Amino acid sequence: MCLIAVGILAFVETPASIEYAGIHGPLSAFWAVMIGGGAAASLYGVTTSRLGPEVWGCSFVGAGFAVWAVSALIQPAADITSVIVALVFLSGTAGQVYRVGMITEGRVLRD
Repeated sequence: MCLIAVGILAFVETPASIEYAGIHGPLSAFWAVMIGGGAAASLYGVTTSRLGPEVWGCSFVGAGFAVWAVSALIQPAADITSVIVALVFLSGTAGQVYRVGMITEGRVLRD
């Protein structure tokens, strides 16, 4: 649910680091959908026990986090806060990649 909230907030106010990376207008809307829509798809996949939406959603959320992390690091005034935020988002990306691996492995072993 937290990821869905982040996606919705991104529609309202795109972070400056994302805009600096050249992601604005329709691209920022697509980026917000990657996080918010990916979280919603993953939640749908979990609640209905469907592998496709869950993996798709986790992959999109991970990609959205990776874009945000890179954007935070390349901005000209990147300070320690930007580095910490980037590391948090990169760990989120790694968590999503790990989750996708565990989802597919767990489902294959059970079936």
